[in-house]
Amino acid sequence: MRRLPRVLCLLLVLVACALAPASVRAERQSLAAVRAEHPVRVDGVLDDADWQRAPVATAFRVLAPREGEAPAESTVVRVLYDDTRVIFGIWCGARKSPRSSLTARDGMLDGDNVIVHLDTEGDGQRAYVFGLNPQGVQVDGILTGGDPDFRWDAVWYGEAHRDSSSWSAEIAVPFRALRFPSQSPRPWRVWVRRENVAWNEATSWPPYEAGKAGAIMLQAADLTGISGVRSGHASYIEPYVFGSITETRGPAESFVGSDALTPWERQTRRDAGVDVQTALTSRLTLNATVRPDFSQIESDALLIDQNQRYPLQYSEKRPFFLEGGEYLSTPLDLLYTRRIAAPRAGAKITGRALGWDSGALLVRDDGGASLAGSGYGGDADSRPGWFGVVRGARPVHDGDAVGFLAGVHTQDAPEGVAFAADTQRHTAASGTVNGFFAGDASVHFGKRWSWTGQAGWTQTRWDTLVSSPARVERTSFGDGIAVSRLYYDDGTYYAHLGLREIGPRYRDELGFQDRFDARMVHLVTTANMRFKSGALQRIKFNDDMFVVHDTHGVLTWSDVNPWVTFSFRRNAAVSPGFEVISENWLGRQYPQMREDLYTECFLWRAVDFTVMSSIGDAIAYGGTDADSYAAWSESEDITANVRPREWITAEANVKHFRLAHEAFGAPVIEQWLTGVKLTAQFTHHLSVRLYPQYDSASKHLAGNALAGYVLHPGTVLYLGVNGGFDKLRTRTIETARQVFLKASYRFEL
Repeated sequence: MRRLPRVLCLLLVLVACALAPASVRAERQSLAAVRAEHPVRVDGVLDDADWQRAPVATAFRVLAPREGEAPAESTVVRVLYDDTRVIFGIWCGARKSPRSSLTARDGMLDGDNVIVHLDTEGDGQRAYVFGLNPQGVQVDGILTGGDPDFRWDAVWYGEAHRDSSSWSAEIAVPFRALRFPSQSPRPWRVWVRRENVAWNEATSWPPYEAGKAGAIMLQAADLTGISGVRSGHASYIEPYVFGSITETRGPAESFVGSDALTPWERQTRRDAGVDVQTALTSRLTLNATVRPDFSQIESDALLIDQNQRYPLQYSEKRPFFLEGGEYLSTPLDLLYTRRIAAPRAGAKITGRALGWDSGALLVRDDGGASLAGSGYGGDADSRPGWFGVVRGARPVHDGDAVGFLAGVHTQDAPEGVAFAADTQRHTAASGTVNGFFAGDASVHFGKRWSWTGQAGWTQTRWDTLVSSPARVERTSFGDGIAVSRLYYDDGTYYAHLGLREIGPRYRDELGFQDRFDARMVHLVTTANMRFKSGALQRIKFNDDMFVVHDTHGVLTWSDVNPWVTFSFRRNAAVSPGFEVISENWLGRQYPQMREDLYTECFLWRAVDFTVMSSIGDAIAYGGTDADSYAAWSESEDITANVRPREWITAEANVKHFRLAHEAFGAPVIEQWLTGVKLTAQFTHHLSVRLYPQYDSASKHLAGNALAGYVLHPGTVLYLGVNGGFDKLRTRTIETARQVFLKASYRFEL
């Protein structure tokens, strides 16, 4: 990787800039919290006497689409606290009836809501997120950059109240759910965001400038007045039990190609385990798990898997990895926890120690995950082994930071491998070891410019048994990876220049990269035109250019993708565009032209939908050049939400992919994925869900029904039924059926 030293030099120079004296920051707004003199009822009604004593924040301004303007409706924020909790009281004017649904936790972001962002370190690096909608549905998460991660959950309390011309919310967060220093030279920071769907407005206090470089919380207000409270010491024990009965059957081996079936075969599964969380300090938390509960209640998103050049990537859903996961994140995807397929036990430490945002993860895994996307060396499934990761990030100035990430993955030797007598000394070292180390930094230059970068090195050792003569051969190789990203944003014009290089022998079995042996240039530019009146609110011009060469200078991919977005005042938008692509596959260059269209519409309370489509040239990826050819592809992705009642939601998703020899010709490959998730949310805690899914490629119809009672995160009861139907010759028959029960209870200590 000949150019890596140059990137490392650039990284060191910019780290030095990050360590330079900070520029003077503008004075922030502030809001004082008042200690409550009487018990505060959390019922959504701001009628307790203490609310009248609390100072107010009212100067909300529009975030989008007309940044800085006065909003259509008023919003008022007050803050109280007592010995155990901080309480936010928010009043929202609503001359037009708010749009909201009674949904599962974290499922209300497409309607009216109000969300509090709370930075308990006061440095603008990380914030807790707590929100409610007018139905009292909760949302929570962690904000570390531009968008919150709503997969994080905590136990807190909130209620909402509606009347004819307004709605109000009370959000009470126990101090035990927060991490903060017992003595800090900085006040907490707070930022409040409100979504008003009827007016198509997002507003905030304090006002936010999209064109100002740095994280959102750098523009937050100081939250003063909180004193004499103890820092968070949340600890819990969360045992779980899981049981299932599964029956399967298939075609009889003696009648292959017929409809003859084997008898039903029954399998039972019983699992039990425990998760433990405890505070090592006021800012450092230990999570440990034995036989962790990694049963998947939520299904993965529907993804097309036909004619794919690069491996598919799935999001993490398991609570153990989500808790404190932001402490292990970096600019590059060097840690992809879905590689850990069957954990047996694990421990994780996250939080702030000695001024460093720190994270450490150690897991024993039974293997079975695909290693596709690891880089050089193949994508076979992993064997049993260990995963270990250590992360540290040091905030330097407001929004600037330096950090490192190191990780290792070891795999046991394959079972049943016999070693000759003269190779016994190699037995302990047999198997594979893969590891990496990387450094990263983020720097802000003035008000509009910012930069992030990361560079690292991976090293792999493979021990292979050679049978004749019997011996162990050791192979060792390594390579580097680096990224540099420069941003400019003034609210009207935006630009992003990214450079990334991945060596030809790069391999990271803990992370995910869809390419290796690549040098990439990514340039994104946008320009906005805003209109104060009329049906059209904004026109946004976009251009996205992505060019990839291998490390020998051969062009493997180039893509120029201009498009324009028309945003309308009535919650609708349309984005037409096209792509000019040149792609190298097995030594041959394929020029391509595609037309893209994206449409979204939220005009009606009961129905909203989005449509993405792309048609044009493509490649049929064969195993050899002779099996590959220029083709025509069509793809559509349609999502619709229907809410006939506030407590009933139907989410429909249809994905279609079609590959043909010529435009609109007979398909060579065609796949439909269809899923309809019908949810009845009877209360904040009780719900029933039906979710049929169909895959035309495998001619498989899957269906599941789930009844759930979620008292709060960690205390849940699920009863589910799964079934599958496959087409054998001329008839559709049931080939699998399952009933399962999952229960867990969180004991707060």
